[in-house]
Amino acid sequence: MVDELVAGVRSAAADAGVEIDLDGITDRRALHSALTALVDLGVLTERDGDLEHWAERHTESLLDVHRDRLAVLVAAPLSTCRTPEDVLTVMEVPSAAGGARIAVRRHLLERPVLSTEELSEEQAGWWRRNREREREWFARWFGLELEIRAEGALALDRDGELTDLTFPGAGSARHFALLLLGELTEAARGQDHDGASGAWTPVATSTARSAADRVFRTWRHGLRKAHQADPDALWAEALGILAATGLVRDEGPTLLVHAAAARYAPRPELVTTAGPAGERSLFEEDA
Repeated sequence: MVDELVAGVRSAAADAGVEIDLDGITDRRALHSALTALVDLGVLTERDGDLEHWAERHTESLLDVHRDRLAVLVAAPLSTCRTPEDVLTVMEVPSAAGGARIAVRRHLLERPVLSTEELSEEQAGWWRRNREREREWFARWFGLELEIRAEGALALDRDGELTDLTFPGAGSARHFALLLLGELTEAARGQDHDGASGAWTPVATSTARSAADRVFRTWRHGLRKAHQADPDALWAEALGILAATGLVRDEGPTLLVHAAAARYAPRPELVTTAGPAGERSLFEEDA
C-alpha cells in the first residue's frame, strides 16, 4: 500500500537526518512526482486504487514493486550510500563480477560514441571478444543499432526514444554544424593519420575556423538572420553542438575529430528557395 511506502520514506528520512513533512502538500506532491516517475520507468505499477489523486485527496493505492528493474536503476547499492551523491557514483565492479561488461554497456548508453583506446585493458579485451554479440543485446533491450568499426562503436537511436540530444536535428545552428562536420572530416582525412593509432585526429582550430568561414559564405542565405549577422556566435554554437555529440573535442588551439564524424559527413546540394512544386528549401528558416 502507498501508505506503507510513505511510512518507510518517513523512517528513512529520519535516519538520514532529512527533514520532510509528508502531511504538508508541498512534500506530498514531491513524493507523488517521484512515485509517478517510477511508474513511468516500470519500477512501480498500480494494481488497484487511485495514485493520481493521492497527494491532494489522500486516496489509497496498491503498488507492485518490480525489484529487477529497481536493481538496475541506480549505479550503486543503496545500502552503501550515505549521501545523494553516492547514489549517482558509478561503482567499480571487478571484472570477474561483470565489471568490464557493465562499464562498456553503460558507456554506450550514456555516451554513444565508444573509442576502444579509452577503455581499460580488461574492458578492451572484453569488447573484442563480445562486440558482435552486443549488437543483438543493444537491439533487444534498448532498440539501439550498434555500428562497429575498427576504432570502436556507435550506438544509434533511430527512433529518438533514449536521447535528449538530437543530431543533426532541426535548426539553423544544427544545419551549420552538420556542414562544418563534413569540412572537418575532410581536413582530418588529409592528416597523416593511421586508423590503428586511434579514433581522434587533430585539426588545427585555425583550419577549422577557415572551414567554418567557407561554409558560412556558401550557405549564409539559408541561415537565420541572427546567425547571418553574427558568424562568431554561430561558430561557437555549432562547435558546442558537435562537442555535445561526442564527435569533436575542443582542445583550444586544436580540435580533435572522432572517426565516427565521417558517418555524418553530408553531401549538400544547393537548391532554390522554391522547389518544383513551390516547396521551401530545407535550409530556409524563419528568423
